[in-house]
Amino acid sequence: TFTVRCLPRADAVAYLNEQVFATPTWMFNDDILSRVSGSGIVERIGALQVSALNRLLAVDRMNRLVEQDEMGGSGAYSLLAMLDELRAGLWSEARSAAATDAFRRNLQRAWIARVAELMDDDEALANDAAPALRGQLVVLDAEIARALPRVMDRSTRLHFEDVRMRIAEILSTDD
Repeated sequence: TFTVRCLPRADAVAYLNEQVFATPTWMFNDDILSRVSGSGIVERIGALQVSALNRLLAVDRMNRLVEQDEMGGSGAYSLLAMLDELRAGLWSEARSAAATDAFRRNLQRAWIARVAELMDDDEALANDAAPALRGQLVVLDAEIARALPRVMDRSTRLHFEDVRMRIAEILSTDD
């Protein structure tokens, strides 16, 4: 069987969703934070999360997942599976209509920005990455549309409405 090393696997994406992309509330010790810095924790943690997200959504990594899926048979971890699991983790609030915090909203905006960037990337457009990402946007838009009537938190509602507008814009310029 053909295998490629250093590719994300379901357990790795689950780890990222739980340990990197979830809001790290364990780091919010006011006593320590006030001694280390007065502000900026949202931006610092966000930068680390976005860096991990962008590495995961690198075109060469996605190309290798497509290749592994093609060559590795039924046991291979596919690009579609990785993107589904990543979207499910990053956008869990869209399914549950739960409130989002500033960390999650910033990370979700970074996901939208990265997908938009990839939808305009010649290398991503030349392979399966662009259609797979387009599909993720369509699914996410439907999830948010179903969640919006149940969202009680104002910041989350405004965020979700903004995301739907961004998705529509990305998909309209994609034609």
